[in-house]
Amino acid sequence: MLDQRGNPKTTEGELAQKAMAARVSAADRTVKEIVETTVRNAEVVLAGGSVQSGTYLKDRLHTAAQAALIRLYPRFDTADDPGWERVVKSAQAGQIDALKAVGHNGAPDTNPVCQAIRARLGAGRKGKELRDEFEGSPYGWPQDAVDGALLVLVQAGSIRVTGEDGKDAVLRELPRQKIGLCRFLPETHTVTTTHKRAIRALGQAVGINVPPDQEGEHLPLILRSLREAALAAGGAAPAPQPPASPDLDAVEPLSGNERTIEAASRKQPLIDAYAAWVACRQAIAARLPAYLTTKRLVELGAHGQQAAMDDIVTGRRLLDEPDPISPLRQDAAGELRTRLNTAYDTYQAALDQAEATLKADADWQKLEPEEKHSIRASNGLLPLPRPGVSSPEDIVTALTARGLAGWADLTRGVPVGVQAALDEAAERARPQVQAVTLPPAGTLADADALDVWLGSVRATLTAALKNGPIRPRF
Repeated sequence: MLDQRGNPKTTEGELAQKAMAARVSAADRTVKEIVETTVRNAEVVLAGGSVQSGTYLKDRLHTAAQAALIRLYPRFDTADDPGWERVVKSAQAGQIDALKAVGHNGAPDTNPVCQAIRARLGAGRKGKELRDEFEGSPYGWPQDAVDGALLVLVQAGSIRVTGEDGKDAVLRELPRQKIGLCRFLPETHTVTTTHKRAIRALGQAVGINVPPDQEGEHLPLILRSLREAALAAGGAAPAPQPPASPDLDAVEPLSGNERTIEAASRKQPLIDAYAAWVACRQAIAARLPAYLTTKRLVELGAHGQQAAMDDIVTGRRLLDEPDPISPLRQDAAGELRTRLNTAYDTYQAALDQAEATLKADADWQKLEPEEKHSIRASNGLLPLPRPGVSSPEDIVTALTARGLAGWADLTRGVPVGVQAALDEAAERARPQVQAVTLPPAGTLADADALDVWLGSVRATLTAALKNGPIRPRF
């Protein structure tokens, strides 16, 4: 009201305004004293009637809030440690003493947070379910505490974990957002130091270094190497079938600590089997090239060895002793060497005869050496080098480039090439000469047929002579 009335203009008005202001000020002090007294004397009562003590209201409120939190999360103190974030990072790095970050130097099973989580696994629960439970009442634990405990328990072999696909997973290698999707199961089997040493020895035998306390993580890699070695110890015919592997078959279907213990118990049989499988794989690799060469020789014409090769394939006898491939390889190479040399010699004889025919021709003799070379080249009369036949591999190379049928075709083509070369020589020496193709003879069964054909030849040549010199050709 004083603000709304404005400032008075008279002395009486000013006195009245001051009197009213004094009354307002006194009333404000009274209200303040009442409020302060009320607040100072206010009681803070928790549900159930418990009155909180304290000199000041803020102290009583703080005490009440603490008590309320304790009521809501009575087990919060168990995991109340900022070091859980470091536990997560250390466990993900594979450190076996990750719990030192929260002051725990014993085994994970003796840590109260780990004990509580392991006790709530039942027959198996997902990570999200565990997080929801332990982040809620009565725990109120941070996610770092839950994840850290899971990581160290898995690494210690106290629990095992399966991924989204239901297969065993290496938890520390997964991104943290995947933890909620994993399933955690209690372990009922205990891996001892003896078991761990056996797994490390098995890893060493197959070429895998296994750091201490990472035996469970590396066991899948070891088993994969063993299986690959078993499969490589056999193969497609003529190699033997992959060998049976009963010890490996007994371990692979298991999971978790049970698999580790079973693999450890079969350490020496698996090591011995692995050495045998590797030796078998090496023997296959050593003999397979000779088999493939022999197979190719048979394909190229060494048919005398076909039956023996079929028997080796059918019986999967690649690794038989004594070696069944080596003598077949030599025999097949010997057969083809003889046939290839004969084919080349026949071809060379045809070339020699061709050269004699060319030299006996008067028109050929008139040509320059360069002209003769050009005509030979264009008509397939330049000699080819003798193919190498010193080894089975050389024979395969030679016959792959030109087979026996190819050499026969070359030989048959030489007379045709000679005729074409002579025609070309005549055309160059005497351009006016006509090449006249004689009529085909067909089959001449008697003298009358011969006379008829000779008559047609004579008529053809006579007609051509009217136009100048001729050169008959078949």
